Formats: sequence, C-alpha cells, structure tokens
Amino acid sequence: MSVLHLRAVIAERGIDVTLDVAAGETVALTGPNGAGKSSLLGVIAGLLRPDTGEVRLGDRDLDGTPPHARGVALLAQDPLLFPHMSVLANVAFAPRARGVRRHEAHELAARQLTQVGSEALAKRKPSQISGGQAQRVAVARALAADPELLLLDEPMASLDVDVRPALRETLRTALADRTAIIVTHDAADARALADRVVVIEDGHIVEDGPAAQVLDHPQSAFAVRLVSGSFQ
Repeated sequence: MSVLHLRAVIAERGIDVTLDVAAGETVALTGPNGAGKSSLLGVIAGLLRPDTGEVRLGDRDLDGTPPHARGVALLAQDPLLFPHMSVLANVAFAPRARGVRRHEAHELAARQLTQVGSEALAKRKPSQISGGQAQRVAVARALAADPELLLLDEPMASLDVDVRPALRETLRTALADRTAIIVTHDAADARALADRVVVIEDGHIVEDGPAAQVLDHPQSAFAVRLVSGSFQ
C-alpha cells in the first residue's frame, strides 16, 4: 500500500515526476547533480511549491499544509543543531515542538540517543562533538519527531570517509520498518539502506526497481556510473 504519493511538475527546473512509496519502504533517490532530487524532497517537505501536482501522505492531501504539520522530517547534510542547547535538549526539541511535556520529551530524547549509540553525548554542546557525532544526533532528533515519512538529503556527504560506515550502520537500524527517502550518490548507501532505487536524470525517472536489481544490473547511464564509482 502506498503511504506517499508524489506528483510534481516544476517547469523552470524541467522536473516532471510521479513517485509512490510503500509503508515501511526505504527508497534511495539518485541521479546527477541538478537532476531534481533535492527539489523533490523540498516539495514533499512543503519547502517548495510545484507548478502542478500533489503530495499525499496516507489519506491526507498535504496541499496547503505547512511544513511543521506534515508529519515529515527532513535530515540534510548539515545537522543544523542549536549551538546553545545540549545534545539532549536538541533531540528533545522535536517532541517539545509537538506539545510533549519537558520531562517526557527528555525521556524520549534519551531513548533516541541510545538508539543511535550517542547517549554519552547527552550533556555536551554541539561545539564539543565531531561531525559524525553531530549527524548521529541529527538522526536522533529526526526520529524523535516520530515522522510518518523521513527524508534524508545526502546525510553523509559532508563526513569523512572513515566515519561513514558507522553512521551507515546507525541509519540501517534507525530506518528499519520506517518509511523513508534518502538522496545519495553512494552505491554503498543505496545497497545498505534502500529497498528500492529510483534514478532521476534531467528531472525524469529513468530507472526504478529493487535495490539489488538496479545496482547489480544497472540499465540507465547514471546507474552504471554510480555502480562503477565514476558518476562525477
């Protein structure tokens, strides 16, 4: 059953895409720079309005729904942690914004930090943790929002290569049984995290299939380059 239905046309950017995501499915969205991947996440999150189209999440039409009320959490390359707050308070911010009382929000935040292996960081400020640690905290904060749909826009792109495997493993656990879309240029991310791979070129879907099928037997030009590591 489809949880997300997206139809988006953005003429100025040459985007014309229809995409459905099933409940509990993680879709890796990949393609060349400028293909429209981040724009599609922006449409789903309510940050960008298409010329025509619709976004449905479950039985809700999200047209006119502000970003904070969509049930969607967006995790970008930059963790965007509040510098004046502790790690725990950063994670608790999401449930607090939903009206959860402070004590309950902090308990929830502590559980999410434990899930991503970052409970020891709870009392630190963002300036006192590494980039990889900060991104794990950002994952915990996104999960604490309890979104119906989790969007991840190249969450490991700004991290050193040696810290990516640990965060990839964190995400593998965090995304289990969640509905998610992850934008990535890394075949290892797609293989480890996604049930399905969707390739976009020039604003259109050119390949869509189970992750193993697309990565083992790529049909589109970009998927071939992705698998070979020569997409640049």
